[in-house]
Amino acid sequence: MTNELAVRRLDESQIDLVKATIAKGCSDDELALFVEQCNRTQLDPFARQIYAVSRWDGKLGRNVMTTQVSIDGARLVAQRSGDYCGQTPVFYCGADRQWTDLWLDSDGLPLAAKVGVYRRGFTDALWATATWEQYAAYLKSNEGGRYLAPMWKKMPALMLGKCAESLALRKAFPMELSGLYTGDEMGNSEHDVPVKADATRSSSRSTATHTTTPHETGEAATDDQVYALRTSLSLLDEDDRATVKAEWIAAGLPPLANGLTTSQADRAIELVSNVLNAVGGDVVTGEVVEVSNSESDDGQAATNDKATSLATATQVRAIQTLLGNLGIAGPAKHEWVGDVIERPIDSMNALTKSEASVVIDRLKLDAAGTSEP
Repeated sequence: MTNELAVRRLDESQIDLVKATIAKGCSDDELALFVEQCNRTQLDPFARQIYAVSRWDGKLGRNVMTTQVSIDGARLVAQRSGDYCGQTPVFYCGADRQWTDLWLDSDGLPLAAKVGVYRRGFTDALWATATWEQYAAYLKSNEGGRYLAPMWKKMPALMLGKCAESLALRKAFPMELSGLYTGDEMGNSEHDVPVKADATRSSSRSTATHTTTPHETGEAATDDQVYALRTSLSLLDEDDRATVKAEWIAAGLPPLANGLTTSQADRAIELVSNVLNAVGGDVVTGEVVEVSNSESDDGQAATNDKATSLATATQVRAIQTLLGNLGIAGPAKHEWVGDVIERPIDSMNALTKSEASVVIDRLKLDAAGTSEP
């Protein structure tokens, strides 16, 4: 089946778009590595099948890019291999160690989940088991305790089941999925950070790294950055705010009230965006990482000059946030924006910087109007 598929490689205009949105802040080497993974796996970053995730590395004193796949991306890789023959339902068990394919909230937290994947040439399914103790993502509290990360609290069985499925798919297709993990599997390493950092240790790290200090020098954050950040923060619930607070401190970012530089604001916006993406919010997900069919078809003809004139990721995030605040969603978003700039669009990424500024100004005016008594 693999030979029947046309090999798809990201062209220069698409790589520029990836660098400006999906892999923003990555070094040239990190970008090249991510693009190579996209080409190798034939997964589409614009369809949210593969991600470039930036995480703070305490040893290196900076953010480091890692490549992750979505569970849908892993399933697609298996299907395209031509050897994928389906899989079993997800089975769960509790303290009684009795396996069942239906786990209800009233059953409490599942202690383990297992999935079997069938591959051509094997007589039996290839099983993999994920235990709650090993994979559940917890956050540390100010009092030294811990509590479940938001998604694991809301959908514990689903999250553990996805971890088991990812393990099974990688076990069945080691060559195709070697070294590629889902965000669910990385939950512990991603979320096990303190909510309140020790003041002495924070000061020491700030002096040593120079990249995440509260006193970092540089150009002050723009009004659009601050507005996008504040409005995105306003959409978080209590659990999600705790997640953002933990990761904000872990990244060494100063309080918003103290002022941010442009680079700090970009990191903060990315941080909040990742949390909104994780809980399935409509505000930052969607078109920040999408590309329309017409954009893909015309990709070869696009120039680097055109790519650099497109709306920035910060502008797109601000537009998405403001549209969400006004209750404008779905296809109506494109129609509304198209009316403002007087031309049809099917992706926010098709906006130019100047058009995005016009849209943001109009949205701010409308938001102010709707808030009047």
